[in-house]
Amino acid sequence: MFDRMTSYYQVRTNANTTSRPVAALALAALIGSLVFTVPPMFFPQIAADLDVSAASLGVTSTVLLLVGTFVALVAGPIADRLGYRPLLIFGAIAAGGYLLGFGMALDRIWLLPAAALGGVAFAILPNISAAAAGSLPTESSRQRALGWTSAGGAFAVVVGVPLLALLVNVAGWRVAFAAAAIGALSVALILRVQMQSSLVRESGKRSSCGYRSLLRDRHMKKIFISSSFRAISWFGMLTYLGAFLGDRFDAGAGAAAAVYMSGGLAYIAGSLLSSSLSQRLAPISIIGATNLGMAAVVSILFIASGHVLIALTLVALSGLLGGLSWVAMTTILNAQTPVGRATTMSLNGVLGNGAGALGGALGGAVLAFADYQVLGVVLAIPAILAFATIQWPATSFTAFPHRPQQSAALS
Repeated sequence: MFDRMTSYYQVRTNANTTSRPVAALALAALIGSLVFTVPPMFFPQIAADLDVSAASLGVTSTVLLLVGTFVALVAGPIADRLGYRPLLIFGAIAAGGYLLGFGMALDRIWLLPAAALGGVAFAILPNISAAAAGSLPTESSRQRALGWTSAGGAFAVVVGVPLLALLVNVAGWRVAFAAAAIGALSVALILRVQMQSSLVRESGKRSSCGYRSLLRDRHMKKIFISSSFRAISWFGMLTYLGAFLGDRFDAGAGAAAAVYMSGGLAYIAGSLLSSSLSQRLAPISIIGATNLGMAAVVSILFIASGHVLIALTLVALSGLLGGLSWVAMTTILNAQTPVGRATTMSLNGVLGNGAGALGGALGGAVLAFADYQVLGVVLAIPAILAFATIQWPATSFTAFPHRPQQSAALS
């Protein structure tokens, strides 16, 4: 009896210990997503208060992305050397400074240094949290952490943005940004308390050669190329989805919001379902199936959807596929990398951002000379290439050389 009770409490203690970093990493990913999505949504209110045009505030997003690209390439190797925890705490503090800087800005020029802080947060939080999730000690905890980290980014859009929008309507955008800053700083405190405190270094890894090793590894190159093709199709669809809904169905803001919400909720569901699905299918199979599914969904959405409810269903399906695909791709990147996980995820993040921008530009070029039917065909091609790149030849990925798991650098 005593032995059973002792075993029970040990299991409960281990579960609680594991769940704490999972929750902290999910919150870090949520804040990282808010950093990118929140300010542009409220540019009209900010512009009216600062007496500038909303279009002129777009430069802050450019500053954020440029700084974020540079910092991501530096932060990954640093995190692998010093541990994930210090970088994640620093990223959450940077997010708080970014949001607070926006909320306190008295002139447009003060938004630029705030946007640079936002770039630091955007470079660190999504990438390093995914790397930290992949370093948890057991397979089940890794899958659960990756699922919740992926879902955390979607929760920012589905829950965080509507709450901030409500606060903007009630108390103004400055109060809303101050509240978001307090939330980010609270996440920094949670990361400080809930994650392990020991510094873990990855012996034998050299920051200066990490990216060189990644780009020389033929398996990793195929994964990165497949991930980039996927981002072209995914972000190309998201960039012009709102315009498509308005042009094809004359959908108002409410209908468009419902469509986006369906995609976000389905993305969360796909992220959380990935853990159980990965017990039945290999990650490579999940990636292949979801990329082919994405090609079909994108083409049908822009070519054949005849009602806004059909579009809503297809967007929800794309969100489900997107969540499953992201977790499977991140699982492979974390497990197969020959260098540090943070270095790997940072490079993947940079490539994904660039590919997403290319998808938006590609969609704009298509719509400048053709219609949405052609856009559906064009955006389906990268998804098919994402499938082909990682699946062919199949033997390249069914027999990965064994690479030992790196230490759990949750410090």
